Amino acid sequence: MLVNCPDCGQKVSDKAAACPNCGCPMEEIMKQFTFFEYDPNTMTGKTPDDDKAMEIALEFYGELIASGDGRVWNPGGQVVAEWKNK
Repeated sequence: MLVNCPDCGQKVSDKAAACPNCGCPMEEIMKQFTFFEYDPNTMTGKTPDDDKAMEIALEFYGELIASGDGRVWNPGGQVVAEWKNK
């Protein structure tokens, strides 16, 4: 999965040790996250806008990834919404 580098904003593989553009230590940053598949049966958006964004993204991408910090990511590494447990 591609994620945005927190330092320079460039797309970086979640498996990269460091951002190839600026050298930010991505490996250390990715250790802070727990990723799992978004499950609409047990998760919901924090706001109605988040619910709508996840509905649209699920329809378009077919799957989403959630991180333990409450963000929902599309397969391209963009945050599309925030989630909470139902």
